[in-house]
Amino acid sequence: MLPRELDTLTPKKLIAFSVGLPLIVWAGWLSVARPLAAFSLGFALLGIVLVEPAPVDVVFGLLIASTYVLRNVRPLVPSFVALPLAGYALLTLTSMLNATSLSRAIQFEAITLYMIILAVWLSWAFKNPVWVTTAMRVYLIVAVFSAILAPVALYLPIPGSLKSILTFGGLRAKGLFKDPNVYSPFLVPAAIILLEELTGRKLLTWRRSVIAGALALVSLAIAVAYSRAGWLNLVLGVATLIVVQAARSGGLRKAAKSAAMIVAGLAIGFAFLSATGSLTFLHQRSTLQSYDQQRFANQDNAINDATRHVFGFGPGQSEVLLPLSAHETYVRAAFEEGLLGVATILMMFVGTLMCALVLVRRQRYVHGIGTASLLGIWLGQTVNGFFVDTIHWRHLWIFAALIWCGYGLGGNSEQSTATPRIHSVHR
Repeated sequence: MLPRELDTLTPKKLIAFSVGLPLIVWAGWLSVARPLAAFSLGFALLGIVLVEPAPVDVVFGLLIASTYVLRNVRPLVPSFVALPLAGYALLTLTSMLNATSLSRAIQFEAITLYMIILAVWLSWAFKNPVWVTTAMRVYLIVAVFSAILAPVALYLPIPGSLKSILTFGGLRAKGLFKDPNVYSPFLVPAAIILLEELTGRKLLTWRRSVIAGALALVSLAIAVAYSRAGWLNLVLGVATLIVVQAARSGGLRKAAKSAAMIVAGLAIGFAFLSATGSLTFLHQRSTLQSYDQQRFANQDNAINDATRHVFGFGPGQSEVLLPLSAHETYVRAAFEEGLLGVATILMMFVGTLMCALVLVRRQRYVHGIGTASLLGIWLGQTVNGFFVDTIHWRHLWIFAALIWCGYGLGGNSEQSTATPRIHSVHR
């Protein structure tokens, strides 16, 4: 008799196994012999999150394990962020005692702890400017490629199976993500960084016309994902960038350029949506939806139940015990980890925001990434959490780690991208 797992193997599972095993072996070798290449591979896979754990998690997991074994890893997480973050992790573990579905709790908790470990590890990895610039350039390329898929999937005749993968019901772009509400915020940091690069290149060596084209593609993809929270995320991030630029010495011209680019982009975007007959759907998505009332009622119930257990109902139990998913980071934390849980996660978000504010006042760049962009990105992601559950977003933890690292390095992170070699940091 074959084991049940082998007995139920399907052709798709066999293909996945035959492709996945060599990838794991290769990624394992890279993480030991070529860590920068493994790091780049991880960021190259950021745009593919159809299942969890995703391919990117395998690469980062192997890289984290190898560096902790072979290198002297010293994360740069400020104490006022590290303490609530550790408290939140402890509370998520403690809350498992109240879980109704232990299997769901274990699965959800494993991903949560992995995200925290990844962020802490990245705060060390980002000490090296070469790793930062390589990672961010790869991320921008992935974002642009992912953005190209959006109009192709929505407006060009492609096979139905591919269209179902890249779109949500054939009406909203979602790329290689499970949901448009994750796809859109994944692209927002890229749009903000590209906009700042247009007014003063520090990270990219592309021509301005190429950067402008990339920004247009990413912005269009965000628009046709039709995620209201994603739109708000982008508006807050761009507005923050422009305000910071205007407040800096000699920055009015940069702020005016950024504003002009936004106006031009809006005009082009409306023209495109009009030409494709999408303005009606845009208007529909801009208003309250029929399911919003159900969501708000569900969240009210979750908040009311948050005090029933001191440590909450357990990780991942929102989907088990509530009629709908919490669909909100802070409500989920309150329901699953109790009031202490939501307090610690809020302290982490606010602490990271404080780091970003200090960076804006202290310097202009963190290894080539504008601190105005970082503040805008984090503010947008934080507010996005009031409308969508963001706790398992890889890009959220990546930019949190970059902010922590920049804060920890102080003025040492404001330098050109052509400084120390990779081994100078990872001795």
